[in-house]
Amino acid sequence: MTFNDKAETSKTVSFDRSEGKGTPSIITSDAVSSFFKNDDDTNCPMVKCELINDANGQCNSPYSGTRLGLKQDPTTKKWSITANNKFAEGYEEKVCVKCSSAFASKTFTGLMVKQ
Repeated sequence: MTFNDKAETSKTVSFDRSEGKGTPSIITSDAVSSFFKNDDDTNCPMVKCELINDANGQCNSPYSGTRLGLKQDPTTKKWSITANNKFAEGYEEKVCVKCSSAFASKTFTGLMVKQ
């Protein structure tokens, strides 16, 4: 199994607060393929993904904010990153995304979410 970081080292995503009208906006519906390359998703799927605080590129502690979330679709098993759109417009938040299989763990640093 190979589980390689994609070439990009950072990514900025933006979303429109009005789209969800009070429900979380989906930033990406497949966090694993958005940030990583898993060459054997059938035999070695990602079993866990989590958001990590990004403190100047250091991803050491679990995400402590309330604006972003991460959930797994029970049917497709894909992980979605969501943003709470009940906050005032204009915020930015930088986080890391860590995903793990039974054999490997990788962390993507530098995800900037802008609303």
